[in-house]
Amino acid sequence: MSLFRQIQVLITVVLVIMLSIVMKINFDRARDFTGVQLYTGAKNTANVLALSLSSAPADEGFMKSAVNAMFDGGYYERIELVRADGRSSYERHETVRVEGVPAFFIRLVSLDTPVAEARVMNGWSIFGTLKVKGHPGHAYMRLWDTFKQLCLTFVLVGGAALLICWLILRFLMRSLTDIRHQAEAISNHEFIINPNLPGTPELKEVVMAMNTMVEKVKAIFDRQLETIRNYQALHFKDPDTGVYNRSYFVKQLGHFLESESGGSVGAVLILSLDGIDRVGLSGGHPVMHRFYCGLVEMMGVEAGRVPEHVIARLSPHEFGVILPGCLREDALAISDAIIKGAHALTSGHVEFKGVVTFCGGLATYGAEDRVGSLLSKADYALSVSKSGAPWMVKPYSGGSAPGLSGKYEWKRMLEDAFEAGRFPVDAQPVVSASGELHREVYVSLVDGDGVVHKAGQFMPMVITLGFAARLDRYVLDATAAQIARNRHGVFAVNLTREFCRDRESFLWLRRFLSSHFPVKNRLVFEFQEATLLNCPEICMDLAGLFRGMGYGFGLDQCTVQDASLNLLKDLKPDYMKVDADYLADAGQNGASDVALNALATIADSLGIRLVASKIETEDQKKMLEKRNIRFFQGRAIAEIEPLGSPS
Repeated sequence: MSLFRQIQVLITVVLVIMLSIVMKINFDRARDFTGVQLYTGAKNTANVLALSLSSAPADEGFMKSAVNAMFDGGYYERIELVRADGRSSYERHETVRVEGVPAFFIRLVSLDTPVAEARVMNGWSIFGTLKVKGHPGHAYMRLWDTFKQLCLTFVLVGGAALLICWLILRFLMRSLTDIRHQAEAISNHEFIINPNLPGTPELKEVVMAMNTMVEKVKAIFDRQLETIRNYQALHFKDPDTGVYNRSYFVKQLGHFLESESGGSVGAVLILSLDGIDRVGLSGGHPVMHRFYCGLVEMMGVEAGRVPEHVIARLSPHEFGVILPGCLREDALAISDAIIKGAHALTSGHVEFKGVVTFCGGLATYGAEDRVGSLLSKADYALSVSKSGAPWMVKPYSGGSAPGLSGKYEWKRMLEDAFEAGRFPVDAQPVVSASGELHREVYVSLVDGDGVVHKAGQFMPMVITLGFAARLDRYVLDATAAQIARNRHGVFAVNLTREFCRDRESFLWLRRFLSSHFPVKNRLVFEFQEATLLNCPEICMDLAGLFRGMGYGFGLDQCTVQDASLNLLKDLKPDYMKVDADYLADAGQNGASDVALNALATIADSLGIRLVASKIETEDQKKMLEKRNIRFFQGRAIAEIEPLGSPS
């Protein structure tokens, strides 16, 4: 029971007891007063009637007439004249019947009706004794009316008092309510400042102390976030243009190649500036700076047609663009647009016009490619382009990624696989020293010839052909079936961006969550960092849905970008998975150690588990363990096994 209710109950009990006592005292006084009045009336009647009878006590007719007149004209239960020798001379009485008063009231309220006596004289001798007993009916009616008035007063006064007490308590407890909300926010890793300082000194000190604590925690969070930003700028950003450098370009390209989403196929474009040295301007010159900034902005606009594109400066005269999930024809169109934009940009500067030229090399990739061979293809295409006419982009002619062609064959193969259920589901555990956190679910494709295709090979075509949401439903149903068969284990299912964007799939997911509510503790959901960056509102809605229904959720394939770190405060996933490649630099120098510690501090302050994924060697794990990373996933930890296999 809350403090407000406890105080309200206490006040109610005290008020009821107090009003009940006052009501009892007033009623008892009214009852005693009524009894006295009843006796006084009977006594006066006895005296008057006795005095009247004393004038002719022996006259029996006169005596009966007087007694009858008095009895019939008042409220009496009995009038009796008893002679001196004890014989009853005359008596009138009436059976006591009280109308208009509940029987229970008569049973509960005892009203003693005393008998009043007066002597009837016959000269100097006593003729007899006149006894008069008043009728209690009228007294009970008066007491009943008094009781009803007291009850009504009790209800009105009590209700008004309770309402006033409730309003006063609500006003006084408002500060405690704010304190409780702030405490709940702190437990949920939210930074809320309470601007309303209560007037009560004790509560005011509590609010000020909590505000100070929240400000300190928020300051620590902001400092750590700034540390990561500085680290990113120092190690992964080009200081002149603000875009990524070659190191990040290579890491991100490897990330796309190893991903199991649409980014596992795409294109890489390398652009080279020729003649920039003949301009005679240093890199820090304002004209040169404006030129590079305009060039980067133009490349961002043209490449922006691909949601997860990456632009990097590979060397002082070379730029690289990654176009994940982009078809060869689309990549060529974007490349031509960039070349045309660069030509217009150089023509707009007198210093560069006719001096600086552009050329580029384009290479498409698939899940079977490697970073080194892919960059070699792009460099070779660039060399061919340099040997020809300027302002051209040459594609690598050694062949394109197999996943980028044959849509009809892929569509027929995928439809057959859905009908036959040829999507085997596997799982890989995430473990720590305390045990298994969960097992991440992976899906493969078996074609008609029995050849197994990894997700990175067929997911681009699944997304291109619009089968992504259908495949996610298939995986969720398969995982739910496994949970029904096996009473142990927690499973994590990764939702594609296409599934998250689909309104019908969102409604289907809501029904799915409701139907599997009893096993909510054994099913968690993941969406990739790229999905969060491209669809933040949808991800927030999904997070609210999962959190509201008691399901866990996490963030997968994090690359520790500023934008995603800023969204963590609102998203607050249960865990976030960061590839070991983005954490491996932490063992090389002090600045990287500080950045990793800052990332761990941010995760801890928000209550997020930090998982290092794609651990390939035991040395990687040991190095990260020294820096307080506790959760790991990768081939060095455990292999991917069929979903039903024990971990």
